[in-house]
Amino acid sequence: MKLKKISILAPARSLEGGMVAINHGADEIYIGAPKFGARQSAGNSIEDIAELIKYAHKFNVKVFVALNTLLYDRELEEVQQLINTIYTIGADAIIIQDLGILELDLPPIPLHASTQLNNVAVNHIQFLGKVGFSRIILARELSIDQIKEIRKQTTVDLESFIHGSLCVSYSGQCYLSHSIGNRSANRGECAQPCRLSYDLTDENDNLLVEQKHLLSLRDLNHSKSIPQLIDAGITSLKIEGRLKDNEYVANVVSHYRNIVDEYIALNPEYTRSSHGKSHSLFTPDIDKTFNRQYSSYFINGRTEEDITAHNSPKSLGKKLGTITKITSLYAEIDTQEVLRNGDGICFFTNDGSLRGAYINSVNGNQISISNDAEWKVGDVLFRNLDVAFEKQMQYEKTKRKISCEMFLEKEDDFFQIKAVADNGLSTSYKITEFELASNLERANAQFEQQLSKSGDSMFEVTKVIIHTDTLPFIPVSKINEIRRTLLTDLEELIGKNYQREEVPFAKTTEKYPETEIDYQGNISNDLSKQFFERHGSKLKRWSPEKWGYKGDEALMTTKYCLKYNMGWCKVHQNPTGDIPKELYISHQNQKFKLEFDCKKCVMLVVKVDELS
Repeated sequence: MKLKKISILAPARSLEGGMVAINHGADEIYIGAPKFGARQSAGNSIEDIAELIKYAHKFNVKVFVALNTLLYDRELEEVQQLINTIYTIGADAIIIQDLGILELDLPPIPLHASTQLNNVAVNHIQFLGKVGFSRIILARELSIDQIKEIRKQTTVDLESFIHGSLCVSYSGQCYLSHSIGNRSANRGECAQPCRLSYDLTDENDNLLVEQKHLLSLRDLNHSKSIPQLIDAGITSLKIEGRLKDNEYVANVVSHYRNIVDEYIALNPEYTRSSHGKSHSLFTPDIDKTFNRQYSSYFINGRTEEDITAHNSPKSLGKKLGTITKITSLYAEIDTQEVLRNGDGICFFTNDGSLRGAYINSVNGNQISISNDAEWKVGDVLFRNLDVAFEKQMQYEKTKRKISCEMFLEKEDDFFQIKAVADNGLSTSYKITEFELASNLERANAQFEQQLSKSGDSMFEVTKVIIHTDTLPFIPVSKINEIRRTLLTDLEELIGKNYQREEVPFAKTTEKYPETEIDYQGNISNDLSKQFFERHGSKLKRWSPEKWGYKGDEALMTTKYCLKYNMGWCKVHQNPTGDIPKELYISHQNQKFKLEFDCKKCVMLVVKVDELS
């Protein structure tokens, strides 16, 4: 039976970050190209990407390069050259949004459809599979049932986000940042206006909510949904975070590595897609690194779960407990957590603002902090910096090792030592000049002891097997030299033996599901226009990045619904009392109308005007 492969896909902000992710158990890595990635500030040099690829392939880890922004005509020639270079250095796939790239002369590198392509509808995903994509990165908003349906009707690989920050808008369908500040999310320049504070008003300009982060969501956490996602047909489990630090990557990757390994252990038809075992010095805890509290989002459909982070877009960390007593010297907390000097804590004040401080001293559950607090009995405290955990994590000391066995055998006129990796590859060393050992027991112990070492190599020698009744007499220094040579040669062999998938690209004339493409189709160059025309669809309207705005655009299309969040949804709830006919949000001099398409169960954010 051919085993089904399951991958954890981790972000790499940099070469170092990618190596951290690999060492902590990632099966796949995605990293930004020097330019044209959806996180403009997380670009990487070709040299660094090449070095990451070389390191990753030793563990059969794949590296995908993100080129997932909209492109202008003047950039296409540079993109063509960049793709060829990325292919040449050994990348396993490129992640793209702009379909004009499919009009270029592409090398045989697999193509992954970025979530920026708004991969929601089955017919859209079927189309992408037929025109050359090897993998589709699904929209975060999809439920398990929707993913199952997509899996039934498609054969292309499916990738799903499992952890990290959430964009409130469907990816690729957000123009808010560009419309108010000329920083396009589709060009990797998002200014995150969704994390700002807004007033909520009705049609009569009555203030309903004042200065809350009304579009800010909690962070995604599918720790409890991994079995469901795998059973639904997801083969790659993606962690968001190309702007996150190495500690975040180490902690989150380790967390999901444990979950996926446990699933594989209980389901023998599945296996990991990479080799090697990570040896961490800490127990992962995702509550202790950046999070705005967690949500399972819409994985189980629209539920009553609160998915918002209205009070603050900042990281809260792990909940400690409530304040039970306050004196002039200390506050007492009802918590089971061990607190330490230097820990960072935060709490919400009476006006809803988030305040932070460092712990100056600790006496059991009693703490004093670094500044004057505005806390009160009953306030909930969070710890957003756990100094002991940060020290314990020491991500740079975590190593990833491939299991290896050593065999010592006697041939006709020589002895042979063989190193065999758990992937079946092996190297051998012949000992042709020797004297037989007079003390067989001592020689046997000496070979076992020295051959079982692996030092700083990428291997972990799990067993030494001696198949001979006679042994050569060899100095310890020589045995060590032989071992080092074997492991060095084995590492080189594994690197050379890596088989990269190559997929020759061929243009098709498959019909696109829609006959016309409006601004939400995100066409910003002539080759993209040419692509859609070749597939039977005419350009109705260029992307806002190319054409600008008329004023009728939905600047955000969201599955998150403020009306539902307020308890005013007539479809899913039973609201009582008066319900506003119209809703508006405003920030400083910007005002936006909220429109609700209840048939599609989405909310639209539309620009109204500039406030005086």
